[in-house]
Amino acid sequence: MSKLPFRSCEISSSNLTPPNLTSVTIKSRNLSGRGDMLILNQSAHTPSAPVIILLHGVYASNWAWQYSVGVEKSLKSLQESCLDLTDFVVVMPSDGLFGDGSAYLPILGHGNYEKWITEDVIAACMHVVKNVDEQSSVYIAGFSMGGFGALRLGIKYPMLFKGISVHSAVTQLDELALFIEEDISVYWRGNEKNANIAHWLETNRGQLPPLRFDCGLDDPLINGNRNFVKTLNGYYQHFQYEEFSGGHDFEYWAEHIKKTFLFFDYIEKKRCSDVV
Repeated sequence: MSKLPFRSCEISSSNLTPPNLTSVTIKSRNLSGRGDMLILNQSAHTPSAPVIILLHGVYASNWAWQYSVGVEKSLKSLQESCLDLTDFVVVMPSDGLFGDGSAYLPILGHGNYEKWITEDVIAACMHVVKNVDEQSSVYIAGFSMGGFGALRLGIKYPMLFKGISVHSAVTQLDELALFIEEDISVYWRGNEKNANIAHWLETNRGQLPPLRFDCGLDDPLINGNRNFVKTLNGYYQHFQYEEFSGGHDFEYWAEHIKKTFLFFDYIEKKRCSDVV
């Protein structure tokens, strides 16, 4: 990449960071300041290594998937039973730290948290990780608010993301009001179409990336997820939706993130075989 879209990129020392993890801070014009990300498996040996971006939920930051969900532990457990699992680079960015959560939207007067993910985070990953480049496939996933972000961004940018997987997702922006202190109108302002997933389903009909999602039976978002199935039926011939026991919590996401890895593994292997 000839010119980076951010001013500075600070990378943690490998001698002081936990094994297989790298902490990165970049100064982003989209944030009008600095943003953080964690990278897992930064030493992937696969040429043009595929990337999974994991988006977190409200209240937390880039550390949530690693230190609340335990994604590295879940991945290692899966690798023990699936020895040929694709060697993914896993990128865990902050949402930009607006209020209780940015919903990964551009918010007037604050920051463009959408471009932070779709431009800065991907460029930083290419800059930091030796084997990630322009040919690397990129997947997106998330839980709760991060599920909303992954759904909207994955559907809005079907040429950028090769697959979408979400857990316990907010499927309509107004559902975010269950979790945040800020007035939901702040998120809608300037995003009347942009925040509406159905708008992007219609806009990108016929070129939508593969999608799977799940929700716990005791989750307050279960009805929203069931209604979202009805919305998708008008645009997708095939998608995966599953319900499991459990609620809206870290234990649920720690278990079911394995399904995300397996789903992306299937897509990546099929993509590579199609190229061959």
